[in-house]
Amino acid sequence: MAVWYVHRCGNCGYIIETSGQHEFYRDKDGKRKSYGHPTPASKEAEECGICGWYAKEYCVSCDEVIEVVTEEYEEPEPKTRFWSDWSEGPEFPEQMLEVFSERLDLAEQRKKAEEGGGKVITCPKCSGFDLVLGPREELICPVCKKVGMKGEMKWMS
Repeated sequence: MAVWYVHRCGNCGYIIETSGQHEFYRDKDGKRKSYGHPTPASKEAEECGICGWYAKEYCVSCDEVIEVVTEEYEEPEPKTRFWSDWSEGPEFPEQMLEVFSERLDLAEQRKKAEEGGGKVITCPKCSGFDLVLGPREELICPVCKKVGMKGEMKWMS
């Protein structure tokens, strides 16, 4: 499941797009590949299972959208593990949002990590930890250098 965000500057119109969490698997060479959603993207993905989650986040320090692994399992999980506990019915979307809200709140994950309760997710390029996935108040536009970037969820899959 993933959520896509568009962050648009109200002053100059500059746009930054972010998304996450995306499932991934590792191929026989250990390379990370997108698993696919809602079904596996390939037979290889299905056979390998879900190895973890990644997000496409905006790094404020290096002004780039980068991919970061937000969680990786010791052993791959079958896709059905994530969906089989839920029934079809009116509560399904609420259950999904509840389960994935912790994954989407990466700022909260970082706070817990800094307090000794988990790993800190950093930019693989510059090691910065000021990463943006969802809407954030007071985000400065990298082009016009003014506060005014407004993040909006565009869709969820």
